Amino acid sequence: MKRILLITILSLVGTVCSYSQVITGKQAHALLDGIVMGGNKTLDKAQLQIIDQQSTGTGSIKVIELASSNAPKETYVASYDATSKLIDGMFVAVNGDVKYLKSETNNEYVWFVPQGEARVTLKGDSVLVTRCYNIEMKPLGDDYMRHCVTSTSRYALRGNDTFEQLATEKVIRQVEGKLVDGADGTKQEMPPSKTKVVKSSKTFLTPDIMDLLHAPHSAFGQAMSRWLELEQFFAGRETMTGIDDAELWSRNFLHAHAASMLSQGDGEKMTWLYEHQYDEGALEMVAKMYEYISILKLEDARKHLEEVGKKLKDKNARKWWKF
Repeated sequence: MKRILLITILSLVGTVCSYSQVITGKQAHALLDGIVMGGNKTLDKAQLQIIDQQSTGTGSIKVIELASSNAPKETYVASYDATSKLIDGMFVAVNGDVKYLKSETNNEYVWFVPQGEARVTLKGDSVLVTRCYNIEMKPLGDDYMRHCVTSTSRYALRGNDTFEQLATEKVIRQVEGKLVDGADGTKQEMPPSKTKVVKSSKTFLTPDIMDLLHAPHSAFGQAMSRWLELEQFFAGRETMTGIDDAELWSRNFLHAHAASMLSQGDGEKMTWLYEHQYDEGALEMVAKMYEYISILKLEDARKHLEEVGKKLKDKNARKWWKF
């Protein structure tokens, strides 16, 4: 009995160790080439760690954390065949990613408060990525109100072991209550007097953009088409007055992450955009991305695009992407 118990414990320890193994070099490229944000070269100086994995019957699904200097830790999920060859995968989270939902940091009326980091769960043939955050709002008089959001991004594994991105499920609870004067002279919140489930704002599109950042590589064409639709939408709204702040945050979020999204993996998205340059929204997207990089002096983003652009297989696409 003791021998069986010892073997069981050692087996469990072995499993834990395999999940905590740090992976670099060729192994890192074998795990995430074509999937990693910012270009495959990102893997040269990165450390990978498999934090969870599950058998699919024909292969496996792995949850992988990527750590590199001067950058928040990123999380990926990928599928592999029986020989450990990469089939499909996606970038699913980055440390503190909910903090970046609102690109403007100087708005005193609305702000985001993450309730912990995104949580990745493998469940049968499904992958769930859950985020919890509060949308805090400046109190009006003696009343406070906030939205408590639980957002779950869902993926299903198809029969060919590629991922299908399903609709993100959001539960938003609107919490309201009274404020009273505290002993220290500041306003103190009383327990909520009213809680109800509400719908998401139609002008708050940032979660939709996050979905596109986290699209499976096998579906990048559909994701790119959606990026162009959003770019066309924002371009049509820029000259209008009375635009909701949340919409401006969404637009800035789109442009701030376009470079990272386009340079993902081996640059297939950059070639796709060159081939679709005359589609509605394509030129606007590139122009606004360039403008955003220039205004904010996002040198790392520019360098990523340049490095990936130089390696594009299509000669004309390489010329088109020169800054």
